[in-house]
Amino acid sequence: MMEYVRQRRELVAGTLAITVHDVLANDEYGLVIASATATRHGAVLEWRAHELYRFRDGRIAECWVLPENPESCAA
Repeated sequence: MMEYVRQRRELVAGTLAITVHDVLANDEYGLVIASATATRHGAVLEWRAHELYRFRDGRIAECWVLPENPESCAA
């Protein structure tokens, strides 16, 4: 997951800013509701997403990023 975030930061020249609004979790799953902004090619992008994590042995085993509005992530 951290590699995914690192690559996204590179695509937007380090302008990615993430705000976490809520976290729901148990031993097997975690859900993060977050919004983000970034600037790419002079355009300011804003979006909100839900990230669902599945844990195994105390580590992230899988992650799904579900944008509320997928069109807002394209630039």
